This record gives sequence, C-alpha cells and structure tokens, in this order.
Amino acid sequence: MTNIYKSANSRLHFLQQLKRAVVSCKDILRFYTAVIHPVLEYAAPVWHTGLTAELAESLDSVQKHIVRIIFGGNSFTNSTHLSFCESLAISSLQFRRETLSTNFFHTILKPSSCVQYLIPNKRCNNQLKKLRNHSYSPLFTHTEKFKSPFLVHALYHYV
Repeated sequence: MTNIYKSANSRLHFLQQLKRAVVSCKDILRFYTAVIHPVLEYAAPVWHTGLTAELAESLDSVQKHIVRIIFGGNSFTNSTHLSFCESLAISSLQFRRETLSTNFFHTILKPSSCVQYLIPNKRCNNQLKKLRNHSYSPLFTHTEKFKSPFLVHALYHYV
C-alpha cells in the first residue's frame, strides 16, 4: 500500500506543473483519471479487504490533494471535499474499490472463469431457510488474519 501511495504522490508533481501552466481543470482531471487514478486502483480487489484505516486515509489524501490542486486553496473539510469531488464527477476511492471488487467477484462466479473452482458449492434452498441467507458454504478460518482475503470477504458481502 505504501508503494501505491508513493507512486501516486510522485505523480502529483505533474499535476502541479499543469496547473502552473494554466491548463484547464478539465484537462487536469483527464490527466488524473489517465495517469494517477489507475495507480490508486491497481489490483484493488485483491488488497482492499486488508486495508487499514490509516492506509485508506493516506490513499484518500492523494485524492484530496488533487482537489486542492485543481480548485486551489489549502483547507477543505470532508463535506467540501466531497462536494468538489461530486462537481468533478469523481467518486470516492472507497466506493470505487467496492465497485471493482463486486464486479470482479461476479466475474469469478461465471462458469467460464478459470478460478471458478475456488468458489465453494452453493447451498440448496432448504439450507438457506434455516441459515443466515448466505448462498455459499462459509470458508472457515482459524485466525483473524485469514478472514480478510478477498474471496472470504466477497462470499459474505457481495452475494
């Protein structure tokens, strides 16, 4: 995660240079979506379930910095940051990670997927009535560390 943060942060310099060159906000936003945003989302379904609050905040700080560069100014509250993101049509990184993970999981569920064999068998309707509406048999883990991998998280949250 720190590598992602460092890589995205190092590209902010180019945004600042574009702003100094009086490039339009629309073009700066295009640069962000083409160059920096993919770095922040690279392989997100794999690592986002193990993301700590501090790391999530550091990744969000990159996006907050970008909003500051585009609109100028030094202090934004969370509500003003979100309103600026809405005006730029930028969704939050947390929302994007969840969306990417959900889409990835539904791709894995397809029979044509090469990793579909990792998904446990689906429960029959009789069992679903008795249990807590989990469509798939749970993957049991002995430690808290192994409860956060993508597949375990997805089976409980994306079905």
